[in-house]
Amino acid sequence: MTLSLVRHQFTVQQYHQMAESGILTENDRIELIRGEMIDMSPIGIRHAGCVNRLVNILIQLLGNRIVLAPQNPRVC
Repeated sequence: MTLSLVRHQFTVQQYHQMAESGILTENDRIELIRGEMIDMSPIGIRHAGCVNRLVNILIQLLGNRIVLAPQNPRVC
């Protein structure tokens, strides 16, 4: 017997509709990647440390010519 996985492709619009209707919440660690919803692992200490170091380097290089907001939700 062969087990076949069924995959569903989602559009960005469908993804946002799921969030608006409450199917997905702010606490869900899910990202839409190439039409598939992927469970994301929580940010660990090493990841956070690398992001912090990169932020410091970019601010030293570019100063106030940029607005840097890593890992914040996208603001339109």
